[in-house]
Amino acid sequence: MAAEDEEDKEDEGAAAEDEEDEEDEEDEVVQIMGASDSAQQELLEILCAEIVQLAEAAAEILGLAESAESTTAARAEALSGYAENLERLGEASASIGLAGLQQVCGCLQANLSALAAQQQPVRAEQREVVEIWPDLALNYLGALADRAVCTALATHLQDVRWPQPLATEETGPLIDLLATSKLVLEVPETETRPQQARPEDVSLALPADVNQELLDGLLQELPNQAAEFSASIQRLASGNGVLKDMEVAQRIAHTLKGAGNTVGVRGIATLTHYVEDILQALSKHGVLPNRPLAETLLDAADCLETMSEALLGMSAPPVQAMSVLQQVLDWANRIDRTGIPTGNEIPEPTPDLAETATADEAASAEAPQSTTVPEVTLRVPAHLVDDVLRLVGESIILTGQVQERIRKTVAQTRAVMGQNRLFQQLTMELEQLIDVRNVSSPLSRSMQRGDFDPLELEQYNELNTVTHRLVEAAVDTRELGRAIEENLATLDALLVDQGRLHRDNQEAVLRTRMVPVQTVVPRLQRSVRQTCRLVDKEADLAVHGADTLIDSNVLNNMVDPLMHILRNAVDHGIEAQDQRKRLGKPPAGRIELHILREGNNIVIRCQDDGAGLDLAAVRRTAVERGLITSDKMLDEDELSRLILLPGFSTRGETTQTSGRGIGMDVVYTQLLAMKGSLRIQTKTGKGCLMELRLPVTLISTHALLVREHSQMYALSDRGIEQILYSGVGTIQTLGNVTTYRIGDDVYELTMLDTLLNLPTDRRTQTRTTPPVLLVREETGNVRAVLVQEIMDSRDLVVKRMGQYVPKLSGIVGATILGDGSVVPVLDLPELLRAPAAIQLARTAAPAALSAVSATHRPFVLAVDDSLSARRSLAQFVQDAGFEVRTARDGLEAIDIINGKRPDLVLADLEMPRMNGLELTAHLRANQATHALPVIMITSRSTEKHRREAETSGVNVYLTKPFVEDELLKHIHRLLQPA
Repeated sequence: MAAEDEEDKEDEGAAAEDEEDEEDEEDEVVQIMGASDSAQQELLEILCAEIVQLAEAAAEILGLAESAESTTAARAEALSGYAENLERLGEASASIGLAGLQQVCGCLQANLSALAAQQQPVRAEQREVVEIWPDLALNYLGALADRAVCTALATHLQDVRWPQPLATEETGPLIDLLATSKLVLEVPETETRPQQARPEDVSLALPADVNQELLDGLLQELPNQAAEFSASIQRLASGNGVLKDMEVAQRIAHTLKGAGNTVGVRGIATLTHYVEDILQALSKHGVLPNRPLAETLLDAADCLETMSEALLGMSAPPVQAMSVLQQVLDWANRIDRTGIPTGNEIPEPTPDLAETATADEAASAEAPQSTTVPEVTLRVPAHLVDDVLRLVGESIILTGQVQERIRKTVAQTRAVMGQNRLFQQLTMELEQLIDVRNVSSPLSRSMQRGDFDPLELEQYNELNTVTHRLVEAAVDTRELGRAIEENLATLDALLVDQGRLHRDNQEAVLRTRMVPVQTVVPRLQRSVRQTCRLVDKEADLAVHGADTLIDSNVLNNMVDPLMHILRNAVDHGIEAQDQRKRLGKPPAGRIELHILREGNNIVIRCQDDGAGLDLAAVRRTAVERGLITSDKMLDEDELSRLILLPGFSTRGETTQTSGRGIGMDVVYTQLLAMKGSLRIQTKTGKGCLMELRLPVTLISTHALLVREHSQMYALSDRGIEQILYSGVGTIQTLGNVTTYRIGDDVYELTMLDTLLNLPTDRRTQTRTTPPVLLVREETGNVRAVLVQEIMDSRDLVVKRMGQYVPKLSGIVGATILGDGSVVPVLDLPELLRAPAAIQLARTAAPAALSAVSATHRPFVLAVDDSLSARRSLAQFVQDAGFEVRTARDGLEAIDIINGKRPDLVLADLEMPRMNGLELTAHLRANQATHALPVIMITSRSTEKHRREAETSGVNVYLTKPFVEDELLKHIHRLLQPA
């Protein structure tokens, strides 16, 4: 019997389990059997806390939405955010089995979205009905099975004050669903993370049906968010990060993941998704990443910024994206298997800072809150801005021509007035002659015999009448002339106002071309980090004035020179860590970049705390190259500027970052092309300062109008420090040297006609007090330039000379004056530099010339049939400091090599017409290219393909995706002289 009872009990238990399984299938929920009441209560408390937070946030949101002073966009943004929070609350409710509450949240979300879509502010009755639902929801969570509470919550959604009230036929089912919902603990389904990165995971291709509005929003926010993410990761990687940095990085990664998925940019969504997994694990355990993980996160941040630039069309997609994503996946999977690697704990905020923050929050809570209205922006094509700017420039030119015509008309009117005065004088003389003639006429004598004395009665004839009419006409003409002169003066004043409006319009259009320096700061930061990794040093870059606005063209042209200067600061200036410790310096070097605006110039100062320039090595190299003699004395400034000469380098051997003598030469050449200047100041053991000065814009300039040999010239005010008129100084000639003396200061004097290669005007030589301009050259020296006559000073719109006019030294462009004449715009510092360069070329020693010509910028040829791969590879090589050209296949590469032999070839394996193996075999068969290094980069990773490449003569065989630093090391090794 006992056995039978046990069997019956087992059967009953099995039947009960079957019934429970059937109930589970009907409810379609996965329930943890035996879940404790405390766990369920904890879930309810979490849900209640979320509703309380929503209720607190609703007061501020509804206050903004109800205000008539707020904009439609601000109201819509606030209410949409509230609706998104309701959506998340509904998802949380569904995850624990409260399907009825999820449906309530969906109804509330639809009504909030309807309120956000309306143009007018939220009415008081609408606000009231929104504020009621949290209390009803809290009552429901306190009594899930109470049907009266469920009915109150459901019927509240029927209120007619809602934009979209719940239909009557839907209320009953909702009440039943609310009353029958059971709280369950759901077993989370673990996401299966891939082990291997795929090319489509890093793709930046946009879907065919992309929403342009969403894409524009992503492109607008992505650069700033990527830069902020990178800054947070850098602080965490340096060991100085705090909990807030981790939270910021997590938030941005989550935001970009959602935005990438919404728009359809899979590369950004995938990378940020797995980075977020790592950050969540670190945050959960409260530790900072160790060194290897920090390097991976930094690479991911750099990759994200490069992706951002690629989407904006500023650079090619990152070539290392696959490699970076694979590292991120490896770390995420490793953390899942073995846990978080050992690292430092995230420091908590200090009590003082926490108290200060609390005090600040309390003070801000007491202060009256002001509603910040977001600035409305508009995206327009760049060419449209250029067209508007061109039209504004044409309007300014036409206004100047009209003003010039008015000035000439005023001068002619004054001449007419002078002629009118002469005419009036002649008529008076004529009138006097007629009076004399009338007195002596026979008629006058007959009148004397009459009854009237001539003094008592005047006699007039036709001649008198005509004379009086002439006098009256002269007076009328004078009055008309005065009226015309007054009208012309009024018209001239109106044109002055119109010209002012044109200039304001031009400045407004120019501001649309202005962009903050912050847009290129991430590239500069990456350049410093990559150089530090290559030379095994540590350095931090601090940028001050990143909000300074610069013309977009000037800023884009300025990036490469700045990257050269920063690389040199790390490689030449910052010492190694052990050396810095011996000198008592921090292990990590510091580079500060100050950007500010001074007048019409942008000033960029790059200061490092390294060793400074080795002036002894600079002098020794200059003597070895024959640039100076061993007995020639040069001051520090002159020695410092020797590094700007082509081919000049103090490094005895070539490295990946220096030794070729092309860095500062390229910087200086590009600065001169932008009409900029460079000043170098160094202190041994303290660091080096490099100051760049660039014009704010290259479109307009302030200039002096001068006359030279009856020809007008416009002299740009760049470099002009002072204008000296008669009686200020004296001209002295000693031998072949002419100087200009002002007190104790003596300046070398040059005549403008000599700079322009014009015949010397003797009137200029014999004039005792001609106008003289003091001009500061790029070297810092001040020279005097003598001109024949200064006519005026104006703001001019500069027109480029066009593609058919060759580059002429010292000529910025041309402008059109008011009289319609075309006047060249001259740059005096460049004109003064040109003769010196010619003289240097004539007198330089042959050894120096041969040394300079032997040094060149390494030329790399990238051959790949894929456009994206070709562009990204070319961008990478160019950023590394090499000259680069691209070819689509082997035949096109051969044509380029026949024209100019490269120093190294980067080739793909599989290409149309001629593949990489055939190209390499052709190069090895040609005597001129037999020793040309070839690096093959391909997706083929089998040993068979590798052997074929070695047989063909390939020097290095790399598989895609390649490691950026590894490729640079191979390039450096192959370019070293044998």
